[in-house]
Amino acid sequence: MPRLASITTQAFTGIGLSSGKLLGDFQQRDTFNPSLTSVTGLFMDPNGINLQVNSGGVINQFVTGTGHSLSGLAADDTFTPSGNTNGEAATAGISWDGTGANMYYPTANSIEQYSVVNGDEYSITQRLAVAPNELAVSGRTACLMAPDGLTVLISSTTQVVQYVIDPFFIRSIANASVDTGTITVNNVGMAYFNSGKYLVVAQSGGTVIQYELTTPYSIKDGATQVSSLNTGLTLTGVSMTDQYMYLSTSNTVYQYS
Repeated sequence: MPRLASITTQAFTGIGLSSGKLLGDFQQRDTFNPSLTSVTGLFMDPNGINLQVNSGGVINQFVTGTGHSLSGLAADDTFTPSGNTNGEAATAGISWDGTGANMYYPTANSIEQYSVVNGDEYSITQRLAVAPNELAVSGRTACLMAPDGLTVLISSTTQVVQYVIDPFFIRSIANASVDTGTITVNNVGMAYFNSGKYLVVAQSGGTVIQYELTTPYSIKDGATQVSSLNTGLTLTGVSMTDQYMYLSTSNTVYQYS
């Protein structure tokens, strides 16, 4: 039987960890109305330039010339997965690997992966629009690829499960298999924070939970809840950089820091 990761809870005292900021210290800074409805996930690239928002199964990209400025965002491009061979509509959160060359998101029946072709990193323009690389799983809310391209976290609405990829198939989601490590938590999305030291999980009721990981980008060696933030929003997704948190509701993107 697979060994479950040790999940413990640490009371938040208001004192930040020396190696990273706690969510309890975050405050809302800005909002962005993408003029979309039924938003079910989002991704902000590490430089704060490209924002991707999933709405109605289509991924919409917005670009700003000033990093992490929601007020400067302008519509840039769209990507319709169902228009590709074997592609399906995106149903939840969007994420990228550490190279900015591979994009992942859930559909009703799989996790799909597309790769950049002659385009900018973390950008949906000039995407490989032939057929996705995919892992057959259903009911998932997010997929996070670790920088090593071998460790993957995939969440459903009730838990986060760790997967592993054989080094020969690095970054290929189709070759991911269940590893040890599980966190049982209701969620609509997740994101890494502070170079993988933390995992952030968003819940539809408005709470965002922060776990400290014993091993960066992995839950198999233990994950300890160290903080949380009650936003009072009905959340549909989360994306993190090392300075900012981005949350989506059905029609709005919020920035916290």
